[in-house]
Amino acid sequence: MQRISAGMMVVHKWVMPALSLAIFALIFLSVYREFPEQPIFWALVAVAAGYLFQVVASLHLADEVIDCGDRLKVRRGKVEETIALADIKSVSISYLVRTPYATLRLREPSRFGSRIVFLPKPNSPFGTWGASVVVEDLKQRVLLASATSAPSP
Repeated sequence: MQRISAGMMVVHKWVMPALSLAIFALIFLSVYREFPEQPIFWALVAVAAGYLFQVVASLHLADEVIDCGDRLKVRRGKVEETIALADIKSVSISYLVRTPYATLRLREPSRFGSRIVFLPKPNSPFGTWGASVVVEDLKQRVLLASATSAPSP
């Protein structure tokens, strides 16, 4: 059993949004000191909206994904489920943000829904540059598991 998701999900889900909230609040407050005639209400609304966006965007992420050979053990909060590789329809990765998101699309919905999104373990301590080794390996194993579990005509 090997963890294939990135560690420290508390940092990704709560600390980073709070840190960015504090940074943006300090920036807006320093600008407000220079230009006190500007209404601060809209700046505070923008800061709060940015924080809420970051929190909501990260709440759907799985806290932990463990590779158990022919199945994956997925945990988000207190909910945990085991998913067979043959039950995964596809594996994809999104590089739109600096921290890539891996998505597992399931053949049948689970307790997490029809897809599971997680942050894959980086290739090195410096992050993932190029293709994610974890995701590419998982893609091959899911294809193999789907091919061997499909009924033959």
